[in-house]
Amino acid sequence: MQLFLLLVKVVHAKFVRFSPKHYAFQAHLEFDPEAIDLLIAADGEEHLRKQNKELPFVQTPEQLRANDYSEMNKKLYDFLDSLTQA
Repeated sequence: MQLFLLLVKVVHAKFVRFSPKHYAFQAHLEFDPEAIDLLIAADGEEHLRKQNKELPFVQTPEQLRANDYSEMNKKLYDFLDSLTQA
C-alpha cells in the first residue's frame, strides 16, 4: 500500500512511502547557494523576474538567493540517515 507523504501542487513534488524503508521521491531536495545560482543561470535572471510578475509561485533571483535552505537540507539528511538505522 502506498502512502503519499507529500504532494505539492506548485511543483508536482511527491514523496511516496511504500514500506518503512522504501520511499520514492520526485522533487529537488538539496539546495545550496551554488545550486541556486546554476538554476537561476539556466532560466536567466530577467526571465525569472518576468515570470515572477505573471505567475504566483515564481520567486525572483534575489528571493531565491535570500532563502535559507539549511533547515530543509538538515531534515532531508536526517531522514536519509534514519533509513540506515536498524
